[in-house]
Amino acid sequence: MFKAKKILAGAAALAVALTCTGCSDTSWGAKAGDTEYRAGIYIYHAMNAFFDADSKKAETDTDVFASTIEDMPAKDWMAKETEKNLRNQAAIDAKFTEMGLELDEYSTTYADYMVEQMWSQYGDMFEGYGIGKESYRDVYLNSIKRDEIFMKYYNSEDGITPVSEDDIKAHLLDNYARVKYIALNLKDAEGNLLKSEGKAQVMKMAEDYLARAEGGESFDALIAEYDAYWSELTGADEETDDSSDNNEGGGQIIAIEDAEGNTITLFDEEDDVSEVTVPESPANEDSPEEETSVNEDTEETTVPETEAEEDETDDSTDEPAETEAPESETEPVSSDNTETTVSETEPSEDVSADAEEEDAAAVNNEKVIKKGDYSPSKNVNEAIFNTMKDGEYKIIEDGEYYYLVYRMELFSDETYYDTNKNAALYEMKEEEFSAMVDSWAEAVSLTINEAAVKRYKFEKFAEE
Repeated sequence: MFKAKKILAGAAALAVALTCTGCSDTSWGAKAGDTEYRAGIYIYHAMNAFFDADSKKAETDTDVFASTIEDMPAKDWMAKETEKNLRNQAAIDAKFTEMGLELDEYSTTYADYMVEQMWSQYGDMFEGYGIGKESYRDVYLNSIKRDEIFMKYYNSEDGITPVSEDDIKAHLLDNYARVKYIALNLKDAEGNLLKSEGKAQVMKMAEDYLARAEGGESFDALIAEYDAYWSELTGADEETDDSSDNNEGGGQIIAIEDAEGNTITLFDEEDDVSEVTVPESPANEDSPEEETSVNEDTEETTVPETEAEEDETDDSTDEPAETEAPESETEPVSSDNTETTVSETEPSEDVSADAEEEDAAAVNNEKVIKKGDYSPSKNVNEAIFNTMKDGEYKIIEDGEYYYLVYRMELFSDETYYDTNKNAALYEMKEEEFSAMVDSWAEAVSLTINEAAVKRYKFEKFAEE
């Protein structure tokens, strides 16, 4: 199942220049100058346009083709979006060449690996629609080119319009906070909301924890103490209802992208498949990490599996050999927010298992949250960013919990900045860059193969 958030720049609708080729050759979908784009690439963009339209239709509409999207018939909107994304792909290809950039071996190997991972899950579906492996690979490589152009513009060291590290750090500090908290439940063991007397007892407990924390007692020990108390009270070896939020990750701005830069999950939670392991990119300034915000709202679209005519797959036979995950050129950066210490020697004998468990608990209790999110709740989020300072403890009442919150220094994890700086840069500059790409796309002379348009209809994606 795709979870896609399209990168839209709000540009005016582009005029679609349809050119009849006078023949029935549907192996290509569009041309930009001397560059010919496979039919599978056209179908890929058409597929995304269809599912985007379907996600945008009114809740009362059952037929997307009878819907109006952005004041135009849905089918016209799909055609506009398909052409827009084809133009943008052509514009990125042209700009990449104009800037004298080249894809290195790691980028192409990484693309091969990601295509194989996607094909292992969705190959039958893509080929059923007529999208071959080489078409998907071309689109994926185009997204890598887009990233490289982006970094050439905004890289803090030698970018065309560089963004300084100080500005990136300021963005992170303004929008993210590192916290630990105890969510003291205002329900009894049976799940009933407490009355005034019961709430007063919980508040007294929260105030006791607050005093002990401000007195220098370990906050992690207090968290463990409350978890043990709640487990004993409920008779179950479980954490509080809200404790799942105590795992770090809310402010780690990392996600996998598909070939067009959309945030995706490679499979549904209900699917019985093994986890896909994504290789780490080289940890250097010139190779942006595969990062997008996981905190932004995303539109969810589901791609149904359908059958297609066998001859519609334009390039499915041109499959590269199955690839293994490419090895990083440098030690990969940890993909979570936890502080990781790499030791090159054997641990000292005096390091006890208890100490290691305490260190792990301290990290696991941390959570990086984003300003404006509902984590751990809207009111608590607002209090953290509007009324709290680093190093401060505060009791915040919200609904069914009293939250005892400890706000920490964001960069207390020394890996946080390096892990998230590129994603922060995208948050700061993506809208500006997308508008720039759209301006390049307007200058592209694009010819769309009318025969392909007639053959690969949007209605195909609605078939069950």
